[in-house]
Amino acid sequence: MSCSMPSSSIFTEPIMNNSGDPTESLENLLVQLENNGYESIPSFRIYLAAKPFIEKFEVNADVNQLDKFCRYLTWSLDQEKPEHSYIACGFQKKHLIAWIEHIKCISVNCLSSMSKLKPELQTDSKSLSIFLNTVVSLTCMRTWRITKHEQYKQLETGINNLTNNVYSYMITEGQFYESINELLQAGFTRPGKIFFTRTNLHALATLSNKSLLDSRFVTDLLLTKYVIYVISIPAYVHYVHSLCPDGLPDTLFSVLIDFLAVEGNLENCLIGKEICFIFSLLANLTDFGQYFPDLAEQIHPKFLNVLLKLLRFCEEELNISKKSHWHPILGWVSAPISLPYLNTVAVVRGQIEALWKPVYIQALFHSLFEYVQNLDPVTDSSEDGKSPPHVAPKSSWKSGFIKFFKKVIPSDKGKRKSIAASPVNGLNSEVTKEVSLACSLYSNLVSSLSSLKLDALSGLCFKQSSLLPSLWKFLEGLTSESHMKMWIEILLTGQQVQEALIVLFTEALTHLITVLDDQELYEDRKIFTLCTLGDIGHFINNLCYRFLTHPNHLKVKAATWCALKTLLCVLHRRDSRRKFCSDGHWLIDVGRMNQLIVDIDKGRKVAKRVLMEMPHVIKEEARIIFFRKWATTEKSVSTFHSVDEVVAHVIVTSSGSPMVAPPSSLITIHRRRIVEDGYAQLSSISPKRLKGTIRVRFQNELGLDEAGIDQDGVFKEFLEETIAKVFSPTLNLFKATSENLLYPSPLSYLHENHLDLFEFVGKMLGKAVFEGIVVDVHFAPFFVTQMLGIQQNSPLHSVIDELQSLDRELYNSLIYIKHYEGDMKDLELTFSIDQEVLGVLQNVDLIPGGRTIPVTNENK
Repeated sequence: MSCSMPSSSIFTEPIMNNSGDPTESLENLLVQLENNGYESIPSFRIYLAAKPFIEKFEVNADVNQLDKFCRYLTWSLDQEKPEHSYIACGFQKKHLIAWIEHIKCISVNCLSSMSKLKPELQTDSKSLSIFLNTVVSLTCMRTWRITKHEQYKQLETGINNLTNNVYSYMITEGQFYESINELLQAGFTRPGKIFFTRTNLHALATLSNKSLLDSRFVTDLLLTKYVIYVISIPAYVHYVHSLCPDGLPDTLFSVLIDFLAVEGNLENCLIGKEICFIFSLLANLTDFGQYFPDLAEQIHPKFLNVLLKLLRFCEEELNISKKSHWHPILGWVSAPISLPYLNTVAVVRGQIEALWKPVYIQALFHSLFEYVQNLDPVTDSSEDGKSPPHVAPKSSWKSGFIKFFKKVIPSDKGKRKSIAASPVNGLNSEVTKEVSLACSLYSNLVSSLSSLKLDALSGLCFKQSSLLPSLWKFLEGLTSESHMKMWIEILLTGQQVQEALIVLFTEALTHLITVLDDQELYEDRKIFTLCTLGDIGHFINNLCYRFLTHPNHLKVKAATWCALKTLLCVLHRRDSRRKFCSDGHWLIDVGRMNQLIVDIDKGRKVAKRVLMEMPHVIKEEARIIFFRKWATTEKSVSTFHSVDEVVAHVIVTSSGSPMVAPPSSLITIHRRRIVEDGYAQLSSISPKRLKGTIRVRFQNELGLDEAGIDQDGVFKEFLEETIAKVFSPTLNLFKATSENLLYPSPLSYLHENHLDLFEFVGKMLGKAVFEGIVVDVHFAPFFVTQMLGIQQNSPLHSVIDELQSLDRELYNSLIYIKHYEGDMKDLELTFSIDQEVLGVLQNVDLIPGGRTIPVTNENK
């Protein structure tokens, strides 16, 4: 850029007569200024002394002197008299070129000095203010008092070009963004605290933004540097918006998204970057998006796609096999985590959490809510009216943020049709793609950031309670026979955006059903009516069955199948525990079931797969028959270890035909030591031998053998008496709930071999089931859940549901606390319980120090 050359005739005499001594020391002049005042020495003398100092400046050695010089310089720029204005030194034609280079060097030296400061130190914080003030002043003509003098008005254009020239030089030649990055990183060194004043942070943000908001400066290179060195700094947007919101102007976000949405730009910014960098950039852009609601509508698809790309990059990094560093949000990562990333974890987490706040959900799913609002209201005659409305209130749409996100696919306003005029008529409709694109964002979020999954799903379910009912209303129009075939095709290919629609719905609903207690689900009918849950179950059940019976079922993504199957299991288990569906709801139609039973008998793989994965679609009676057939088969040849052993057990039946008799084991049991003798002789028997015939010989109280040994009646008697004794309270191996349901006793460890005893009991129960012997044993549901291998972090495990089968009184108390609308402090509860251990009442902490922590409305 060029600057106009002013005429020498406009300069006043004092400047021309105070040329100064070029050999004067700047250090000495600065001392004189401190002692006698800044007006004691003309600015031109200071300029001549400062030139060699600035040219030979070294950051580590001269920063204190630069600080003093900049203090004088900022004072000088505020002076109107030419003899005291440092700007007037450049008005002399013969010094103009050298003076411009001098001003450029000052700005670059200030920049490099700032990057070495420690903002947490008071002295460095003051120096930072001085250097920032100097740089801002040198790059902004409005801060130069002398330009307001009437005789210098003609120089306004030239001086404006000069300041732009200085700024351009600083950002292109002075490692500008790199220095800003070092300084900002240093200012975010402690958790929850930054070491910048509002003025300093605003100055840094303004300097960083200036090149992007002015078409004379902005280039792809500068935008790339801004993304790499500024907007990716952890919690940057949060801190700037908190202290100086005007440091993030509206147009900046548009410029960034336009740039990052261009193919290849985001990828270039992320070359060689670690996952913490990518995650911080994602958090800042997410945070930025919620602050400026009135941006252009057209930016929405670009913004959404940028977020999706960043999430996919995160997922790729997290899938790297070699990971040895722990991140509180991301989990195990491959690269070391620097201090700024660790210290801002809480803030960055809060930035990401904005995605499941109502303002984002309403905006991203605007097309969905608009579609549902325009549906004709349908009255559900099977319910009692307790179901909440399925659409968001219209008043919530007044926010300008919704206007910003209104369009997913850009189009001319005149051509865009109302959603009400374009009802859902297929999986390829515009509105379906719009809703699916929004679902893709959240589906990728919960799959790639597992530590945030529960929070995200809770936000989707409860912070905007109309989302799931609206998604189901939308999906209801896509459940016909023709749509079902399209769903199968889409999910088998796994390449279409519509897949995210059903995956997000199933994962969110699984979370909802797991979280809701019985009162909320059955009485309050929170979010969904019982009839609607039945309809959803029917749809998912049918979809899963079609998948299993499809010849290409293995092509479906594992995560997609897991989401569908898990929701199906959650709904079926909840209905099995307490009915909300009619009898036969989960069965397939009679024609299909009869054919399936025939196919299972013939040993066809597809039919067996259905039996293993979805047994509930077949009648219980048929499943019992299949089990008995399997047990009979297992008792035959498959129980032998070798051909010789099989030959040894060949017998001739009464009809004269040969058959293989199952192997048998003989055990001797004393009547007074049924459990002890049975344990001693059967605990070490192999599973294959256990499937064979167990022959029992009883001994009476005198130790004499009782008459008669058979393979059914006596063994059944032994099994029944063994089971009756091991579950007796006197043995203290099992304990009963208030409803007489059994579970392992907490004091079972008093038996030296209690774990081996439990294994023995399990074998006996397994033998009883295998032989078809009915035993009168009723286990508590929570214990059955554990035996089935369902872990506490599994979606199929609901702690609150299982608790009621252990302690109904405790369950009722917790439910009362959960729904208590008053002040919890009035109940005077702590995070501890009183528990009786071996007859002694003990106070047990539920969390570390729980007895001293009161239960409040916030932490309950």
